[in-house]
Amino acid sequence: MTPRVIAATHELSAEPLLRDHTLRLQVSRDGEHIELTLERRGGSTKLDPRAHLPLLGVLARERLHDGDNATLPISEQGWVYREDLPRLLGVPFERIHLWIHHARRQLARAGQRDAAAIIERRAGSTQIRIGASRLSVDDR
Repeated sequence: MTPRVIAATHELSAEPLLRDHTLRLQVSRDGEHIELTLERRGGSTKLDPRAHLPLLGVLARERLHDGDNATLPISEQGWVYREDLPRLLGVPFERIHLWIHHARRQLARAGQRDAAAIIERRAGSTQIRIGASRLSVDDR
């Protein structure tokens, strides 16, 4: 019996993936107000301001900063110890977990099929990073 060729699987969902977007964070001068826009070819989606956006801002800045280091491989860029985030953000440790949950939920409600990928966790470590690689942080 001769093997038959099976056609490639095509995803039918129209819901976009994070890798299809540039995540643009616009930060007010005092850092108190942050807006998140998902941009991709064909348009953009501005999400409502939420309390968890400073977390995404810190993680995005770290990934962008590490990305400026040409000798640092992409797999090593943007990792932050979860224990350092409360100090960087001025919030209790428990709030970090809540904000991760809220960020994922907001992106899921915005139609992001892979919303959980917004935060990556390094195996065997307490390090996390923002899961998007196309980022922009604009200070106004």
